[in-house]
Amino acid sequence: ALVRGAVLDAQRPGIGDTALNLAAAMGQEQAVIFLLDAGADPDIQNGSGRTALHEAAFLKSPAIWNRLIDAGARTDIVSVNGHTPLTLCDALAFGPSMVQYSWQHGQQALGQSRDRDTSHGR
Repeated sequence: ALVRGAVLDAQRPGIGDTALNLAAAMGQEQAVIFLLDAGADPDIQNGSGRTALHEAAFLKSPAIWNRLIDAGARTDIVSVNGHTPLTLCDALAFGPSMVQYSWQHGQQALGQSRDRDTSHGR
């Protein structure tokens, strides 16, 4: 679809999911890798304010979580329900290994991300 001109970060009308959000939510690691390599934005929020990283937390998928973190996915984006990907991991009792990976790899975990604009116009 991308070769034929599909918009990489297009969002489904009404729902707001991107291909990356859906791939992460369905546990499709190879699709996540492909989309990230193609330049997909891991921080686009759907209609519920969730990003692909939120979906990886819901799925309890360290492999997808790590791929998204390595691609620069932000851990501080707040969903409509008030969760960041990190607080969601903690709420699902699957946080320690995912959170540790985020810190070890120097991504925008917690305090480091406060310097950036978190609104993204959404």
